Amino acid sequence: MNKITEKKYEDLIIDIITQNPRYQGNEDLLKYIYDDVLIRLGGILDSITDELVIRSYIERIVKLSIITVIKKRAILLSESSKPEPKKNVVKQSGYYDEFHYPEIGINKQVFSDEKKQELESELRKLINLYPQKEFEKLYNLRFIEKKSLEQISDELNVSQAQAAERLFELALLVKRIFGNEVSQV
Repeated sequence: MNKITEKKYEDLIIDIITQNPRYQGNEDLLKYIYDDVLIRLGGILDSITDELVIRSYIERIVKLSIITVIKKRAILLSESSKPEPKKNVVKQSGYYDEFHYPEIGINKQVFSDEKKQELESELRKLINLYPQKEFEKLYNLRFIEKKSLEQISDELNVSQAQAAERLFELALLVKRIFGNEVSQV
């Protein structure tokens, strides 16, 4: 649309924008809606001579532009208001610090070799006593491969409750062998 045509219809376009019910409450977007309307109108107003057709066409374009601009603003606001994941969130905001278990395992030098051997021995006994429970596979999936309960239950082809129960059995074994050493960590 050329500048002369734009100037000729500027008041009509602004009037139609401000009369639209969707514009109410979004007055701060007038410039953006107006610019969007001009882009959508293109050069079509230069070729139409009937004022009723022009008004009807502008009304449809304004309606579409208001919806588009409001949606764009909502998307931008929702993206900018999403909280960034934080490692430490201040308690005053209603959130607490994220908790992470320290990296501990049988292979780290946190426990004595004697305790590690005892655990491996007891784990072997448990594996031999209850082969159907697949404790070795369970141990590897959870503590070596660090898989979730859902993934473990899928791989073992058991319910999540059964997988959790077996994990508790392993945890009790570890707690029995390591006693207070585990609770200190």
